[in-house]
Amino acid sequence: MTLELRFERRQGELFSKSPFYQTAPIFGSRPQWSHPHDLPNVEDDAQEDHEMWFHTYRLRVTDFDGRLRVLWRPASSE
Repeated sequence: MTLELRFERRQGELFSKSPFYQTAPIFGSRPQWSHPHDLPNVEDDAQEDHEMWFHTYRLRVTDFDGRLRVLWRPASSE
């Protein structure tokens, strides 16, 4: 599985902290989430042609059977 998140660049910071993800081995109503892991930023990837317009985060997972969630804290508007 490859999960790619792209957020359009603005003049100010989009995030006050980097997005992060957590996993859980089950789909139940009360999963045990893993510790937070940083979501890899790929804006320095020379093959990408959209770097100028977006902040890009990409997560590649193999043989994953469970639940995944991505969380982040948007930057303050002040």
